[in-house]
Formats: sequence, C-alpha cells, structure tokens
Amino acid sequence: MGDRANCKELQTVTMAQKIFRLSVTAETNLHVRTDDAFLLRFLRARKFNCAKAFHMVREHRQLSKHINKFVIIIIKLIPKIVSEFGFQVSLTRISRIDCSTKIHCVACKG
Repeated sequence: MGDRANCKELQTVTMAQKIFRLSVTAETNLHVRTDDAFLLRFLRARKFNCAKAFHMVREHRQLSKHINKFVIIIIKLIPKIVSEFGFQVSLTRISRIDCSTKIHCVACKG
C-alpha cells in the first residue's frame, strides 16, 4: 500500500510542477528561471499550491529588482566613500540570480 501512496504523491507533485511551469512561462514580463530546482523551491514552500507559489515567484522577482537597484547605488557611491572617508572597500561577488550580480561590500578604516 505504501508504494501506491508514494506513486500517487509523485504524480501529484509532477502535475503541480507542470501546471506551475506553464503559469510562470505564460507570464511574459516575469523573466525568471524555469528549471526544476528553481520552481520546486517555491512549490515546496507553498505546499504545492500553484497559485500561492506563483504569487511568491512574482514577489521574489519584485524584490530582486529592488535589490539590484540598491546594489547599483552602492557601487556608484564607493568612490565617494573611499575619497571622503578614507575607507578601503573590498567587493566580493556573492551569487548570480536572474542575470544580476549581487555584491557584498565590506568597508574598513584603512
């Protein structure tokens, strides 16, 4: 009986994944990854509720846009920080998500 239950659960997960992928790709201005690992992260977080997972992906994308703008502002301010305050700044690339580079800025008095 356990194998049949696992099989049915796997079919449900696979169906939810297909429906969710179609929802994400149908949204033309969303521009997010559609690989299994990325989509499953959101589906698992919302207990395979496609509507809630889709809402979460849209919120994730909006947050990513705001973070990217913030990082660009920080990078533009670095020369001013260095010249006016005498800080040494070390930039380290953290990760690459949705074709944007996240930068971690560490400043210390040099």
